[in-house]
Amino acid sequence: MNDLRFAFRQLLKNPGFTAVAVLTLGLGIGANTSMFSMLNAAMFPHLPYPDSGRLVRVYRTSPQSQALSHSCANFLDHREQNHVFSSLAAYYWEGFNFGSTAQAPERLTAVHATADLFPMLGIHPTLGRIFNAEETQPGRDPVAVLSHGFWTSHFAGDTNIIGRTLRFDGESVVAIGVLPAAFDCPMLWGNVEAWRPFVITSEERSNVENRFLKRSRTDWRGSMPIMMPAPVFDCSLWQSRCRPMHRVEARGSCLDSRILFC
Repeated sequence: MNDLRFAFRQLLKNPGFTAVAVLTLGLGIGANTSMFSMLNAAMFPHLPYPDSGRLVRVYRTSPQSQALSHSCANFLDHREQNHVFSSLAAYYWEGFNFGSTAQAPERLTAVHATADLFPMLGIHPTLGRIFNAEETQPGRDPVAVLSHGFWTSHFAGDTNIIGRTLRFDGESVVAIGVLPAAFDCPMLWGNVEAWRPFVITSEERSNVENRFLKRSRTDWRGSMPIMMPAPVFDCSLWQSRCRPMHRVEARGSCLDSRILFC
């Protein structure tokens, strides 16, 4: 206390120095606050989905990596035994060639996702519909939901695109919907032109040794399951039910948060 009294007396005796010190501190604090606000908005923007602050990722870890994917079998086990989250979905990226036999193919990117993904994120299509759970079963007719950017750049926003047959990797794929422009989020998905059903085969359902959701035939870029929990989520509860190789990374508070399971 004596030191504080002495310091205050010295400041009162030197008003010019005190004014300069206070002004310097104020400018420094203000500049740092402004810089943090700008960088936070630029580098960590909110995702364009309802309650995006509740989205969290869960990774499988190992001594070699802290952000590994999961096998299809493990993902299905997590979804079946889930008593914590309100929904659970998975997706992976895959490159594909787009074009007809008369055109030079264009290399684009598709995301294959389970039917839970779009309802979980609160997304409704601008045109048509999204794929359903039946269309994620093996043997179904191939369908795709187009991104808004792909729809406008390659089809000039043609509203008659629904039901049209497109060629992806030489395969006939029916366009069933178009996503809203707000859904495009390169920070999370990258540049994606089409969204397709995540089809899990009977072999993949039983193969727990495979440590990846999918390895696509070409241009595999990674995979990541996603979860959204119940309204109140306790990280310690989920960690106690996971194997030691799993960790929880919360983007935002851990309580009352959605989950991205990676």
